[in-house]
Amino acid sequence: MLKYGPYYLKTYLDDNGTIVQARADILVPYKEIWPDAVKENGELTNTDTFKYCARVIHYSLNNPLSHHHCLRHTHGTILAENGAWPRTVMERLGHKDIKTTLERYVFNMDKLQNDAVEIFERAVK
Repeated sequence: MLKYGPYYLKTYLDDNGTIVQARADILVPYKEIWPDAVKENGELTNTDTFKYCARVIHYSLNNPLSHHHCLRHTHGTILAENGAWPRTVMERLGHKDIKTTLERYVFNMDKLQNDAVEIFERAVK
């Protein structure tokens, strides 16, 4: 903020819940918020920011299977493996349909299979 002075972009939440940004020297009547992911000048990062990083990793590692959605898949699978409710996973990933979440983002890993066996065994004892 000190480096950019009045040109630093502050982030606010307006009355409708919309995120807005304005230069630091402009008085804004909304609640200021502090997002985790901003550029040096305060500008919000977006999906394109990460897509660029993912492309660098993709080409530097020469891994054609790596893409920017890999972390979304990993996130969904880790949540499922650790017992998160499927609807919660769906909402965190921003899907409107549970089918999308379950078919494309949550992979039936060995841990999920083993957990299912343990759950069944406990239920029938």
